[in-house]
Amino acid sequence: MHRSDRKDGRRGGGIAVFVCHALPCARLTALQATNVEADWLLYQPQMPRSVSHVVVGAIYHPPAADESVTRKHILDCLDTVTRDHPYAGVVLVGDFNKRRDATLPSYPLKQVVRSFTSGAAILDKIYTNIQDWYE
Repeated sequence: MHRSDRKDGRRGGGIAVFVCHALPCARLTALQATNVEADWLLYQPQMPRSVSHVVVGAIYHPPAADESVTRKHILDCLDTVTRDHPYAGVVLVGDFNKRRDATLPSYPLKQVVRSFTSGAAILDKIYTNIQDWYE
């Protein structure tokens, strides 16, 4: 398990990512931020030639969080990942609450969750550039 607990003392929040022991995975500690609840992991399993790695970003965007801070963190991390691993598949997952999608699909990442996850809303999302791998 990789986890980043909330540090401000408020109840709830934080990130936990469970990974099978058989998967070669490393935490990208250079992408950690104190003002955003996120974890970034790099997987290097046997992949098709078109994808060298898979980078997983796990995000919790609390309802009252500053959307611009979260957006900047995500885009900065995506810039770093694609610069360091230009053939990486990217999977960005998490509870985005009411965060708008405008910047991520233009990256280009496609949001693949189609079913409501909270009432009549899709708050828990998966954005990826390897959407053909999802059904």
